[in-house]
Amino acid sequence: MGISGVSCGREHEFVNPLQLLYREEVDLQVATDDGSEGARGFVTELLEGEIASGDAARVYACGPTPMMRRAAEITGKSGLPCLVSL
Repeated sequence: MGISGVSCGREHEFVNPLQLLYREEVDLQVATDDGSEGARGFVTELLEGEIASGDAARVYACGPTPMMRRAAEITGKSGLPCLVSL
């Protein structure tokens, strides 16, 4: 399962190649700040939902420092391993 966050839907076209990293079809959830594609809000909100569902095993995050900090806080509370990178 992958989660992607961008400001608006037209930026998402640059995120789609991330699916090439996976060897099989994965569910890619998208969050946009303006709600133009996927869920409206922050990608970390989608992360919280995935962790609450029990489907997350580990988290890899890259992006803005505040987002990575929040991802580390969320995973730290749940005990999931988290690797962040600029």
